Amino acid sequence: MTTVLSGHDGWVNGVALLEVDGTALLATAGEDGEVLLHDLDRQTATRMIGHVGAVNAVVAVDFAGGALVASGGVMQGTRSSQGLENLRRSS
Repeated sequence: MTTVLSGHDGWVNGVALLEVDGTALLATAGEDGEVLLHDLDRQTATRMIGHVGAVNAVVAVDFAGGALVASGGVMQGTRSSQGLENLRRSS
């Protein structure tokens, strides 16, 4: 089965798969300066972090019982890193 995820305007430079409260999510880093969080079951996308320039990498980690996503990109020739977004859903 093939699913096409939408949301980025341009190339996708990185992906990270994570699970939050039993839900499979895919974080994507785009050339368009966006980090999107795709809910694979619902086939929806949420914008998580806006960069000034292209986002080159995204990583998901388990931390203190929750899921975190970190991203990094290039801003006017200088490497930059955005803060972490806590993805733990409130119950």
